[in-house]
Amino acid sequence: MYRSALLLYTIALLFPVLTAFQGKDAAPAGDALGRDTCQANNLQVQAELLLKQSRYEATIPLLQEAAELYAQHELWEASCRILVQAAKLSDHIDYSTKAIFAERALQTAKMHLDSTHLQLAAAFRQKGEVSLAFQELDSAHFFFRKAAPIFELASDWEQLALVKIMESITYYYENKLEAANALLQENFWDQHAFSTDVSELLLDLQGVFSYEYGDLDRAIEKFQEAHDALEQQSDLNALDSSMLANHLNNLGGAYYQKGNWHRAIDYFQEAQLICSKLANEEQMLLPLSNSIAKYYFQTAQYQKAIEVFSKTLSRINSMENSEQFLEEKNAALHHTGVVYRELGEWDSAFYYFKKAAALNNPDSGLSPDISLGKLYLRAQQP
Repeated sequence: MYRSALLLYTIALLFPVLTAFQGKDAAPAGDALGRDTCQANNLQVQAELLLKQSRYEATIPLLQEAAELYAQHELWEASCRILVQAAKLSDHIDYSTKAIFAERALQTAKMHLDSTHLQLAAAFRQKGEVSLAFQELDSAHFFFRKAAPIFELASDWEQLALVKIMESITYYYENKLEAANALLQENFWDQHAFSTDVSELLLDLQGVFSYEYGDLDRAIEKFQEAHDALEQQSDLNALDSSMLANHLNNLGGAYYQKGNWHRAIDYFQEAQLICSKLANEEQMLLPLSNSIAKYYFQTAQYQKAIEVFSKTLSRINSMENSEQFLEEKNAALHHTGVVYRELGEWDSAFYYFKKAAALNNPDSGLSPDISLGKLYLRAQQP
């Protein structure tokens, strides 16, 4: 389904947002305390330099050591802040690592900070994101609802906005689209000013929900606004470029659903060009390749469609983490079968439908078994 690629990639980009380092702690006087605080600050400076190079795995141990140095001297606020930062940056590594630091941050905050401290709210938010990533949706609601009143009490509207966005996504995963959409339509969004990052994410998700409701014109409007807001910025970093490609992909998907395939392909190819220049963008490149191949099918360019689907399958099969892309593989196999069926090449069509059915991916939104049955009946016709 296009839906899953549309929202899941948005979520993948959403988690690492707003991860800039906060201020370092001034080194107090005193032998061991002053020395260790200076060391912790130096570790944060080194981590910041590595972060600018997108060397996330090298950044995490430095933050961990800094947090431990602060904890040795019972500087709990600083220690918790660093643990939260490590949890945020772990989005770029894996959610198991994020879960470890989110739990440590929460335990530190609950034991040593007061119940309205912003670092406690930040730790709750990280725990909520972990729960959302692992589809533990009741837990995600619990932690987001713990964080929200603390941010509201402190008038930290930026963080409260991010929590509302995360809870909206949680509702979406529960198939509670009305509740998800309602959170993004509250007066809250008109009453406060937000950073470009948050405003852009809000527009993007409003576009996703409009798409789900079948209001493609409004979806296109929101995706275009999100795209334009980001494109106006200068010196886009890798994350910004990924988000720009995401908006283009969403625009392409909406136009594709409207049947405007020629407009859709322009957006898909522009997004593909951006992604091809970035590292580790398979999560978007593979669905984009499938979308481009489907455009070729819709415009009766069958050999081109087969060629692109074949390249997608070859790329997935050569990847060490290919099991993470079963949905894309399923789609490529299934639609290759559809192309061969259209060409009347029944043996080839049957081969690809059978391969797709063997993956047994119930979340794909495809029905290879039904396609196999239809193919068999059609093949029996004189």
